[in-house]
Amino acid sequence: MASKAGISEGTVRDFESGKRIPNPGKLSAVRYALEAAGVQFYVDGSGVRLQRQAATQPSLAEGEAGIIANSEM
Repeated sequence: MASKAGISEGTVRDFESGKRIPNPGKLSAVRYALEAAGVQFYVDGSGVRLQRQAATQPSLAEGEAGIIANSEM
């Protein structure tokens, strides 16, 4: 998460442990990284939830193999 937010792991640990209070810029970067990973924040600030992902097949490049769901023929 730290790398996705562009901050150090130590900074995240300090935020989590309460040793440091994040400045608005770093707090926004953390929120953006979490939202990019599918976390949705409630508008009233009461909590978060994980966004449901639609079941989609990954797009594969030509010649690339994917996982076979059922190997029975």
